[in-house]
Amino acid sequence: MSGSVHFVLSMDTEGPLYESTEACFERINFIFGLNLSPSEATLRKLQNREIDLGGQEDAIQRMIAPNVRDWLGNWRDVLDNVRFCMTPDYRRQLVDDRGRGLVFNWFICDWIGFENNPRQKPMGVNNVFSEYWSLFADHRADNPMYFHHHSKPFSGASHHPCRNWSNENSHITKISANLLEFGHFPACVRSAIMAPDINLFFEQYFPFDLSNGAGWSSDGQPDIASNRWVDWNGAPDDWSLYRPDIRDYRKPGALSRTIGRCLHIGGRSGNITRSELVRAFGKAEKGENVVVGCQAHDHSPMAKFSEYFDLMNMVRREFPTVKYYNSSAVEAFRSALGLEAGTPPNLSVWFDGTSLFVECDKDIFGSQPWFCFKTKDQRYLWDNLDWLQPRLWRYIFDKFTMPLESIERLAVGTADKAGNIGVCRSDVLGGRISASFNCARCT
Repeated sequence: MSGSVHFVLSMDTEGPLYESTEACFERINFIFGLNLSPSEATLRKLQNREIDLGGQEDAIQRMIAPNVRDWLGNWRDVLDNVRFCMTPDYRRQLVDDRGRGLVFNWFICDWIGFENNPRQKPMGVNNVFSEYWSLFADHRADNPMYFHHHSKPFSGASHHPCRNWSNENSHITKISANLLEFGHFPACVRSAIMAPDINLFFEQYFPFDLSNGAGWSSDGQPDIASNRWVDWNGAPDDWSLYRPDIRDYRKPGALSRTIGRCLHIGGRSGNITRSELVRAFGKAEKGENVVVGCQAHDHSPMAKFSEYFDLMNMVRREFPTVKYYNSSAVEAFRSALGLEAGTPPNLSVWFDGTSLFVECDKDIFGSQPWFCFKTKDQRYLWDNLDWLQPRLWRYIFDKFTMPLESIERLAVGTADKAGNIGVCRSDVLGGRISASFNCARCT
């Protein structure tokens, strides 16, 4: 009996991205070891492969082709782009076997703490998240929101990669701010860069991870071919899901979260191909439920993705016994892992005058819920809870932690192993916590 293919269309959601001609040439010269003077005329010649560059013409053309370097540089254009992809005509370019159109999975990044921002990315806590939270207020089912992050490198520049999240806490600030202000906690995460510290951070709270880029083709791009920033060599590249090893995230091991594979669409390298889709459908034809992740950006024009939807429709017809589904990331992982959705975690929170107690009615994914608070001086802070017994935790407010009178709001969030979410929030008024938290079984 054949299985199914779940298509998870994943958007690294980062807001506008602007690149000047001068910055474009700075990037070309650095990556390819050249010394070209910036001009629009030279840029057009490079795009047409009209300059002899000693065999690098194709690779440079691929990096700066008009349909690759087509980023939208302001919020108006980005949001118009997103509204365009929300239209029924667009979503129904690829209709699944349930009659459901495209599902967009928004992995949202907030840019926090960067001192240097030449690409004019939208800086600030909740800046990007709030735009999409408002935009999808009435359309959450087909626009699930998850976690994506870029940490600050030593240069402080928002356009420079960073392999180490442990030198600062912007990832913690982002998750806490999303939870405290909007009651949102993610069940799935995606990182453009993976490293041992990121591997272990994800492992503590999030059951599903769509970061595996094994098998990406560099397409002649020197900065990618070096595997300096994204090294998935040796990770499963056959659309298998796996649980990572504690020492090497690329190898199957004994950790708890599940990692899926995600290739590009509409990028300068690593785009999904017909042969990759045939591999996925062939795997499903043998009885497996397969997760196919594809990744793009919200600042890339959505119209150009249609060729990939056409490709998917074409390959589907070659495997008539395989069921095809447009899915949220959580739905896809559940199906592939054989997990029942079940009921979301029900968090109970109470305060005895000194200590906050958090109890859950079922086992959660990690060892503790995410606990955070917003101070009156507008800081978003996270802390560990005391583990009293299975499903019961405590936090004591005093001079060794944070005086309760200094806190404006508290929040707790957690996921279970099936990706259900439980959230509780409470304002702190007059140094007192509400007797009853604002608890939601799912957000």
